[in-house]
Amino acid sequence: MLLAIKILALQLAWLGAVPVYCTSQQQRILRHPLPKPLAWLIFSVAMLSAAWMLSHVYLWLTACLIIAVVVMMVWILLAISMPHCTRPSLVIVSLSVLMLLVALSGGDYVA
Repeated sequence: MLLAIKILALQLAWLGAVPVYCTSQQQRILRHPLPKPLAWLIFSVAMLSAAWMLSHVYLWLTACLIIAVVVMMVWILLAISMPHCTRPSLVIVSLSVLMLLVALSGGDYVA
């Protein structure tokens, strides 16, 4: 049960960080950038939900640090991988699978 909560929280954090990337003029996922207030609202709700879910497994400060690391990883990986890819949906799916593998391989040592 705890592993399912961790996986769900990390995927929620992953998917919550993508809309903020989509607000940039240089993003290649959508044709037109998302409105910033909408993207930041999605980001805030997703991060608070993920932190709340992880706080059932870890201390609240640890949960917040895990979320911060996930957000930084998402934005760096998207910025590095998107200019080199012709199919953005493939990048989103493959990086989501990567996040799942990180959660599964780490067990108790990785969120």
